[in-house]
Amino acid sequence: GIDEVIKDGFNGILIEKGNREALKDAIKRIFEDEELYRKLVEGCLKTEYAPLPVFYKQIEKRQI
Repeated sequence: GIDEVIKDGFNGILIEKGNREALKDAIKRIFEDEELYRKLVEGCLKTEYAPLPVFYKQIEKRQI
């Protein structure tokens, strides 16, 4: 799943699916907290996206 790529607080912020309030709060935190923003950007740059081919295959299966 998504948590194979996104690590909460390292390269993103994980929230509960459908929780609009948590999404709003996470976006607000990223915009208001320069240190958090920089930490997430650095984490993204360090993240290896090896699981992505698996996601691409899942997407292809849904399109067939």
